[in-house]
Amino acid sequence: MKKTLLFIFILMTFNISEAAFTKTNNSHLAAENIYSFNFGKIKLENCLLNRKRGDYRKFQGVIENRGTTDLEWIELEFYFRDSNFNHGRYSLVSTEVIKKIPGRSHKEFKLRIPVGSIDGRDFKVKMSDYKIKGE
Repeated sequence: MKKTLLFIFILMTFNISEAAFTKTNNSHLAAENIYSFNFGKIKLENCLLNRKRGDYRKFQGVIENRGTTDLEWIELEFYFRDSNFNHGRYSLVSTEVIKKIPGRSHKEFKLRIPVGSIDGRDFKVKMSDYKIKGE
């Protein structure tokens, strides 16, 4: 955690253009600023129910920095309010189940994140012990 915060501080201090952080407002959470990224891809793992935040889901995540030849991974946490990902710290436009792994609780999703969050790129996400509404 300390290494993550130090790395984020260094990026913000030196304003590296390839991995610059920007602040955006989240319409679902009034007056709360969130950091977004203009590089790499996100891999979210280890879905947990965060009881301290009510019905929020907690995700451990990493971002791959494509700006260097050696891949660098940054640990992050993402919170979503419900299984449609419509509310929370990041508001995702759509989710699509692309693979269900037989005999396990893992699923892979393709998520489109709005422009302004992470350039609207598509990401693959693997989550454990997570159910979609209607299942």
